[in-house]
Amino acid sequence: MHSWALDREEFDRLTERLADGDYTSDEDLEEGRYLKSYVGKTGFVQLGWAYQGCVFVYEAGTEWYEHYQHLRELADDSGGFLIDETGQSGEP
Repeated sequence: MHSWALDREEFDRLTERLADGDYTSDEDLEEGRYLKSYVGKTGFVQLGWAYQGCVFVYEAGTEWYEHYQHLRELADDSGGFLIDETGQSGEP
């Protein structure tokens, strides 16, 4: 099982990268601010299980998570990459 929720730090990094980006529009910035209402909420869930020798995977994502992914790609393309600051042990 895997899930993803938007945390405050990730939201702040994304909006900062969008504001600093060379190719982002006012519409993209507004869409980034729109995501603020989803801080702390789960946007994506993935479940996997084995049954009779087959592995099944179910994924579900919200509409706002798709917007988040789109904005993250824009931020990556317009000014570098968003870096996950956690180490392999999961600690910052």
